[in-house]
Amino acid sequence: MLLRNAYLYKDGSFSSSDLFVINDKQWIAGKNLSSVKTDAVIDLSGKYIIPGLVDVHVHLREPGFEYKETILSGTESGAAGGFTSICAMPNVNPAPDKIDNIRRIQDIIDKDACINVYQYGCITEGRLGQDLVDTEKLKDYVIAFSDDGNPVESDLVMKKMIKQASLHDCIIAAHCEDMSYKDPKMSEYMHIKRDLDLLKEMDISCRYHICHVSSKKSIELIRKAKKEGIKVTCETAPHYLIFTKDDVLSENYMMNPPLGDEEDRKALIQAVCDGTIDIIATDHAPHTNEDKKNGAMGVIGMETAFSSMYTHLVKTGIIALEKLVELMSINPSKIFRIPQYSDFTVLDLDEEYTVKADNFLSMGRNTPFEGMKMNSRVIKTICKGKIIWEYIQ
Repeated sequence: MLLRNAYLYKDGSFSSSDLFVINDKQWIAGKNLSSVKTDAVIDLSGKYIIPGLVDVHVHLREPGFEYKETILSGTESGAAGGFTSICAMPNVNPAPDKIDNIRRIQDIIDKDACINVYQYGCITEGRLGQDLVDTEKLKDYVIAFSDDGNPVESDLVMKKMIKQASLHDCIIAAHCEDMSYKDPKMSEYMHIKRDLDLLKEMDISCRYHICHVSSKKSIELIRKAKKEGIKVTCETAPHYLIFTKDDVLSENYMMNPPLGDEEDRKALIQAVCDGTIDIIATDHAPHTNEDKKNGAMGVIGMETAFSSMYTHLVKTGIIALEKLVELMSINPSKIFRIPQYSDFTVLDLDEEYTVKADNFLSMGRNTPFEGMKMNSRVIKTICKGKIIWEYIQ
């Protein structure tokens, strides 16, 4: 497959280039590759090619909650949003806390997924916060460890996990929520502080990653820790960079942690700009309308993620396009050590459209972006050298 006349991202910048995709792992970029012999030639004049987007925080719901989303529908949704690799959180049933459970999920992935899916393993059995999983046995089958949605409240259990993560070079992806605090900002802040204090106290190098950071206080704590040399990375989600609690119109704006105020939003944007925030991840969390009305927390996000960030951060001049590529592709790939394939996302940055959830490939419709105008559109998603999704007008 030969993609011609595009603006290609390579080594941190864009340049006019052709791209010849040879197979699932090999490709060649050059100024003029017209001599390449192939039956598949696609002219992309004025379009942009970036490394495939990577989302390290996705809820696929299967097995156990297929009425909300399946691995098939979730990966199709990811492909439509330009994602070629996603990391699936462990809040499914049975939980991925044992080899047999992980293999069961992997069998479904191998059968149904249209993009690369990497599983999380649980930190504790059943995500109950008490007994550690056998990290050594599971480490080669999972991308990272998390009790997503459930904080590890016990200091002793977290200490044990930090030791295991250090020993086996694994990522801890922490859902930070101190349940003894009713104020969500303090709840997030105090749990992050607890974990960072443990890392200091233990003086262990550990790949510690903080999920869905949402507040100014938390960002200030993480920035300070990074300056002190603590090995910590973090993510935020598009909704925290765009909305505040004053924008809430319906249950489709409700997630955990909740939206903050304008001061929080501005602090998160500053953290994106100065590198305190390493990754933008969606926390894609599909629910039925009934479940949302009954209080289920979470919003979907893969099909709007890139466009929303381009519209609100790049188009407005807050960050460069190259920075957005780092946040949504390069950094997550490096931090989570995502295997490298011939994975690319093709963008039409001049396209403007209105978000309509009824057009989503996800089974979920719980988006706060409904009816919003977006700039830029994913027009092709290439995974392992093959076009697995494309926009047809």
